[in-house]
Amino acid sequence: MFICESDRLRMRVLESTDAPWVLELVGGEDWIRNIGDRGVRTLTDAEVYIERMRDRHEKHGYSFYGVFSKETGEGLGICGFALRDGFTMPDVGFAFLPRHYRNGYAYESGAAVLNFARTKLGLTEVLGITSPTNKASIATLEKLGLIRDPNFVGDPAFEPAVYFRKRL
Repeated sequence: MFICESDRLRMRVLESTDAPWVLELVGGEDWIRNIGDRGVRTLTDAEVYIERMRDRHEKHGYSFYGVFSKETGEGLGICGFALRDGFTMPDVGFAFLPRHYRNGYAYESGAAVLNFARTKLGLTEVLGITSPTNKASIATLEKLGLIRDPNFVGDPAFEPAVYFRKRL
């Protein structure tokens, strides 16, 4: 079941059948460098990661969702929310397989999930957290209307980080 969509994309809760491309994404060099090493090295690890996302969806009503091409059905990446330990509002995030970079998918899926958060989840504010060296994510968060918050006190585990906020 798709939770939201845009002109070219559909987002849904991840399923175990997504494990091959989730392994490629979460175990990939760009993910590890920009987001962190989640220890995903095998299909079984990817299935465990997917189950964690499903559990988060059950617990909070949201998680990171698979982003799929409407045209081909291919899994392109993920976009959605995480409620990180010690935070009072969810963090919007996105990541795509490198072969799908520079197609506008992060912005398009981000806009769709932010609208979903406002209209269906009733969220009133979200965070955006990224590495200060991840220029593409910074640009996308800004394009999505998130405002840099230099006074936000975050979790030291995320440092160094750039924090953004958006009222929905």
